[in-house]
Amino acid sequence: MTKKHFNALALALANARPDGFDEARGEQWLLDVREVAFVCAAASPRFDRNRFIEACRTWVPVIRDGKLVKAA
Repeated sequence: MTKKHFNALALALANARPDGFDEARGEQWLLDVREVAFVCAAASPRFDRNRFIEACRTWVPVIRDGKLVKAA
């Protein structure tokens, strides 16, 4: 997998992030993010799990020209 793939996964997970009102959904989302990070780390020795998890938590995804992208 490449950085492009990891970024796409982080954006997709950021887009699926719950709004914060449902604690159970938020906990499950974070477990899912951590599991995806585990799989990505197994695919690439240079993968940074903490950076990936932080990106999933903080990135703001938007749709531009029909594509999911990180808000600038």
